[in-house]
Amino acid sequence: MLVLNRKSGEQIVIGHGITVSVVRTSGGRVTLAIDAPEDIPIRRGELIASGEPFSHPSFRSTAAAT
Repeated sequence: MLVLNRKSGEQIVIGHGITVSVVRTSGGRVTLAIDAPEDIPIRRGELIASGEPFSHPSFRSTAAAT
C-alpha cells in the first residue's frame, strides 16, 4: 500500500487516465474528485463491504457523494 499526503488542490495520477484530486479538506474530512474512464468502476469502500452490486442505479452517479 502506498500512503501519500496531499494538500487541497493537489492531485495523484494512477496509471493512464485516472486522476484523484483533493478538492477540499475541512474538519477532518477530505473531499476528493476522481476522473477516470467510464469503464473503470469506482465505488466507496463501505458500499462494497455492504454487498451493494456495481450495477446499482447509483453507480457512477455524477451527484456528489456524502
